[in-house]
Amino acid sequence: MDFAEYIYGKPFLEPVLTLAQLKTAVLKAFDCKTTSELRKSSEFNLAMTGRTFNLRTKAD
Repeated sequence: MDFAEYIYGKPFLEPVLTLAQLKTAVLKAFDCKTTSELRKSSEFNLAMTGRTFNLRTKAD
């Protein structure tokens, strides 16, 4: 990556995702259509076990 940035002349910018893009990606990853369906998903609950996240913000 350093070589690519050297050729480009500056560091690449980190992509900034919107809340809608994040939500869509999470729903797609857990094969859900709505957030209420996501909350009921056993796969999602297993993935979140032992973790504390505020899913209403991008900070987490």
